[in-house]
Amino acid sequence: MLAGRLTGTLNGRPVVIDADERGLTVRFSSFRSAWVASRTAFRCMPLVRGLGRLHVGVRLSINGLISLEVLPKPSGLVRMLLPGLPKPV
Repeated sequence: MLAGRLTGTLNGRPVVIDADERGLTVRFSSFRSAWVASRTAFRCMPLVRGLGRLHVGVRLSINGLISLEVLPKPSGLVRMLLPGLPKPV
């Protein structure tokens, strides 16, 4: 079981990754930070596909206001922004 918190930056913007029994939550402090990260998300697709094969849940949280499911069943908005996501099982 994964558990813990990783704090850092992505493209110079703050990001926090929380891991618990439900999976991973990637937290951005603002919509702008999330938008900047989405422009380079294609580089992370091999990692995301691997997490999908391992059935690890992944959610995005933006400023605590919006939470979007990325894996295992991506929300419609996430699927539009990241068309290379694995298909839901």
